Formats: sequence, structure tokens, C-alpha cells
Amino acid sequence: MKYFIKYSKIGTAIFTVLLLFQSCIIYNFKTYTLDEAVASEKRTKIVSKSGKRFRYKKIIQIDSAYYGLKRKDSVLLIPSEIRKIKLKNNTASLITSLTGISVILFLVIGIATFETSTPDVTFQLPQ
Repeated sequence: MKYFIKYSKIGTAIFTVLLLFQSCIIYNFKTYTLDEAVASEKRTKIVSKSGKRFRYKKIIQIDSAYYGLKRKDSVLLIPSEIRKIKLKNNTASLITSLTGISVILFLVIGIATFETSTPDVTFQLPQ
């Protein structure tokens, strides 16, 4: 039972960290135009002139209007109220996710190896 409790806590921590790294999205530092965002069809982060941040799955253009697509709905974008448009950096996001996963796997393997390879040593004090 002690074995199960010990390793279930470790497993829970590992899966929590994996979920955190899986949802990590890194955006490019460069600012893009609305037309570039439409052409790229990537995840987009828009910063308004008031400083609010909005994230969209992608930006589409219908006639002369731009819309930001979320999961279920779309939002009309007003170009005069946009300060920055940043696109998802696929390479950096992938590298971050893979690095996080590999570090966690190495830690798990290291802990498991250490746990199984350490001898059970007991010390007795002289009387």
C-alpha cells in the first residue's frame, strides 16, 4: 500500500506538469498585420489599444470585415482598436513541449533507478 501511495503521488505530479506543458503556446515577438494573420491561419493573440489581450484560433476575412474565431463563436475585429497582432510560433511551442516532457521522463527514470538501486543499509550504534 505504501508503494502505491508513494508512486501515485509521483504519477499525479508528472501528469499535472505534462498538462501544463501541453497547453503552452508561444507567440512570435514580431507584430503582424491582419492580412498576414488571415493568410497564416494560425492561433493569434491580439492586444487592443486599451491593453486587453484576446486569443483566437485563427482570423478570417469575410468581405472587408475581419473576424476572430474562438471555439464556438466569432468576434468582429475593429482594426482601429488593435495595437498588436502576434501569431503562434509553432517551432518554439513544440520545442518547449518536447523539452518539458523529456525532462520529466528523465526525472522519473532517474528517481525509479535511484529507488531500485539503493541498498537497504541499516546502522547500529555500538553499545
